[in-house]
Amino acid sequence: MKFCTNCGAKLEAGAKFCTSCGQPVEQVATENANTVEEKVEPAKVEVLMPSKDKVSKSDEANEPDNKKKATNNSQIVIDKDSLNEGVAKTKNYAQSYWNWVRQSLKTPFDSDEEAHNYYGITTFAIMSFLLSAMVVIPFHTIIEKVNSEASTKIVDPFGFGGFIKYAILFFVIYAVYVGVSYACLQYFSVNDKVNFFEFVNRFAHRFNYTAFALVVMILIELLTIGSFIDGHPSKFIMYVTGILIAASSAGFSIAFFSMFFDQKLKLKIDRIFIALLAFVILSIILLVIMNEFIIPNIENTIITIAGSALGNIESVVQNLFSNI
Repeated sequence: MKFCTNCGAKLEAGAKFCTSCGQPVEQVATENANTVEEKVEPAKVEVLMPSKDKVSKSDEANEPDNKKKATNNSQIVIDKDSLNEGVAKTKNYAQSYWNWVRQSLKTPFDSDEEAHNYYGITTFAIMSFLLSAMVVIPFHTIIEKVNSEASTKIVDPFGFGGFIKYAILFFVIYAVYVGVSYACLQYFSVNDKVNFFEFVNRFAHRFNYTAFALVVMILIELLTIGSFIDGHPSKFIMYVTGILIAASSAGFSIAFFSMFFDQKLKLKIDRIFIALLAFVILSIILLVIMNEFIIPNIENTIITIAGSALGNIESVVQNLFSNI
């Protein structure tokens, strides 16, 4: 139902003029539409933005997490330039060390005074690993042989862990030799003070050649340990091994005593007495090390192997009598 906007009278359906006042209906509709358009206002949309204080607080709260992420990302990044530089330095060190060793094979007593400080320590470390291999290889092979035939397995103390342990032990023994001899010469020196790294380099330079004897002995062990365990050792191989062991020990002993007869040093007492004093101190220290670390381990291993072998023999005998 429509009403006239001028007088308020009811308008009939389809009427073009108001019957009361004569107002055109189209104008009424247009004015109504305009009135509606004026009254209808577009809806206001408010966008809520976080305040600056809230944003700053949230950033501060997330800042540690961001730092952690940045730290984790930085740990993954590898500096290739530094890595390549390290590899190049290692190669140069190995090459110059090998040249130093080659020189020691020709003239063991004429060491280079300007050699790198760590050449001698490197030699002692290599010798320690070689001696450890000489000890570990035969015992490890014997235990493997026994375990392959025994019903109860023996714990092998001569695995990789044992190899590292004995290498450290031999390095400590070398350090004792170097430390005692250096301390004695330093104490009885008149004026000249002995440079430690030069002393170690001269010491190692004088017995570098014995490392090759150790390498040959290790190769012999690897090639002949099987026949030795089976009870068929070669006498020739045993003689060669004995000679190499004697030569290696003699070479090291000569290098050790020669350190006390360096004519460059002026000493308070005769060099013979200093060498004897150092030898006595070393003997006491080495006896303690042997009794506390080396001999007990070897004894326990031998007893364990022997006990396992006797146990196998006992079980075989019991089975034999049970079947009769």
